[in-house]
Amino acid sequence: MTREPAPPETPPEAAEAAAVATGTRPRRPARRLPIRSRAGGTAVVALCLSVLAGLGMPLAERYDHGSAVAATVADAGRFEVWFGGLPIGSLDFALSVGDARYSATAEARPSRTIDTLFGARLQAEGEGLSDERLPRPTRFEFATRFGGDAQRVTVAYSPPGRPQAVQAIPEWKPRDWEIDPTAQEGVTDPIGAAALFLTPTPPETLCNGAVEVFDGRRRSRIELDEPSPKADGWRCEGRWMRVAGFRPRDLDKEPVPVAVDFAASPDGLARVMRLEARTGYGLAVATRVVAN
Repeated sequence: MTREPAPPETPPEAAEAAAVATGTRPRRPARRLPIRSRAGGTAVVALCLSVLAGLGMPLAERYDHGSAVAATVADAGRFEVWFGGLPIGSLDFALSVGDARYSATAEARPSRTIDTLFGARLQAEGEGLSDERLPRPTRFEFATRFGGDAQRVTVAYSPPGRPQAVQAIPEWKPRDWEIDPTAQEGVTDPIGAAALFLTPTPPETLCNGAVEVFDGRRRSRIELDEPSPKADGWRCEGRWMRVAGFRPRDLDKEPVPVAVDFAASPDGLARVMRLEARTGYGLAVATRVVAN
């Protein structure tokens, strides 16, 4: 059998011209999705932070302004975050709560695998006025990064506790279901509430409350029932619910069941040690590994 010679290799320029002429242009690599569509792992961490934040209101009622605990709290620690049985990263926090003001920071870092794939980060910080009923933020900021995509959001308040303006860089794409930040009353931000929640707490005042949280775009509600005793502490079960600022079809979804485990510190106060959120995609768990 005689083998026919192979056809000459077509130069790249000629191949491109032929593709244009015939309408068979080679498919280009898919564009990376914008950060708000790709932040699945960060969303899980953000949900954990939101649930932590949602427990702030019942804690705020546990102390009056003369309390030595409320006047001197400074704490820091780390939560390891798992989703669907797999480690996805960690959440570090540092807080200072006084009788007049509070401030706190949080940073979510992905596991090595997720960092290799996406290079994800989430940072949040905030400050405001301490209040025995509900913390009143004066500033809340968070920044996210997935690969080369990044976004920073700043929420300004005037007077303290009332959102005045939200700035997103780059800007969010307008949505029909957006809500007016200035119309959000009776809410706190995730950092402000989490700062109070992470304060060591008298066991008899755990949970049994609700709070609504506004993160700059969406409003959600956390409810926790009365605590149940455990061998090594207490457990509070409850639910996370979407209130406004979500897609209409998401607002109809069932509340996300949540549970929080507390353990007694050497001083007898209860400290949060573990958080669960049973999402529609799997179980998210945040476990404290560093406690000061």
